[in-house]
Amino acid sequence: MRFTVTCLPTADRRLADIWTKAADRQAVTSASDHIDVLLANDPLDHVKPLGQHYFLYVPPLLAVCDVCADDRMVEIIEFQYLPLPENHE
Repeated sequence: MRFTVTCLPTADRRLADIWTKAADRQAVTSASDHIDVLLANDPLDHVKPLGQHYFLYVPPLLAVCDVCADDRMVEIIEFQYLPLPENHE
């Protein structure tokens, strides 16, 4: 059973800002799409705890979210731009 993924307006604006400033906009778009898919399909298999929240890193994006398994809901509360280092293999 799938989860419903929502995004706070502040997180949506942050993602738009990241995309606008990104040198590789396609990488940001692909990461965002992949985050949506992973969170919609059993997010607890993909996220890591982060204090009271969870995070999911799909380079170059880090998504911070809340997961309510009982309601089958995920809310993205923040995006951060964290590209891999240039020499990463």
